[in-house]
Amino acid sequence: MTFRGAHPRNDLRTGTGYLEVQRDDGGTWTVVARDWDPETRFRWRRTGGPLSPTSEVDVEWKLPDDVVPGTYRIVYNGDAKSLLGTYTPISGTSPTFTVQ
Repeated sequence: MTFRGAHPRNDLRTGTGYLEVQRDDGGTWTVVARDWDPETRFRWRRTGGPLSPTSEVDVEWKLPDDVVPGTYRIVYNGDAKSLLGTYTPISGTSPTFTVQ
């Protein structure tokens, strides 16, 4: 999944992380993986050239052998930095997808 994102160093998000994989448990979203789990990968890249203020993040989730079938989504959290140096929390949520 690719999201428009922000540089990870804008806020290290210690303890909360940049991504969550969530499973729908009857209307409640349960976190099943985060960016520090071995089955996830988080990559940041600048887009539009070396001085561009835009960037993207790629989130990958390798399905573990014991994955529970169901409906899932991926949530990205970051902190955008304005030209004046102000930080604003941002987030994105993928479309849902089914794991069988």
